[in-house]
Amino acid sequence: MINGAPARILAAIMSLSEVERRLDTVGYSGPQREATLDAWRAVIDAGELHAAAASGSPAGQVAAMVSDSERDTISTTEAADMLGLRERRIRQLAAAGSLPGRKSGGHWSFERADVAARLQRGGRR
Repeated sequence: MINGAPARILAAIMSLSEVERRLDTVGYSGPQREATLDAWRAVIDAGELHAAAASGSPAGQVAAMVSDSERDTISTTEAADMLGLRERRIRQLAAAGSLPGRKSGGHWSFERADVAARLQRGGRR
């Protein structure tokens, strides 16, 4: 597993949304796509981007260059976990416009702040 400064630098070089876009471009789908995204999320988590950006270290400065919106994009699975709902319900809410999200290559992504706001409002609707 990659962690620490190498993980911070990798995550700063390519955001999760960029990885998703590239996978979509080459038609990568199914379990392999999800495994790739899960691995990239683990790299991002291991890098602790927010802590690094706040630290003022050289690696933190690189991490800070990645926009917050890219860093805080989460998957349907993560949104479902946050809200205590099934993934199918998350997709329904997004399709209805009740949960702001973006659909790309047949997959939804959400801003963590939007999901957190829904959770504060009583997310199970």
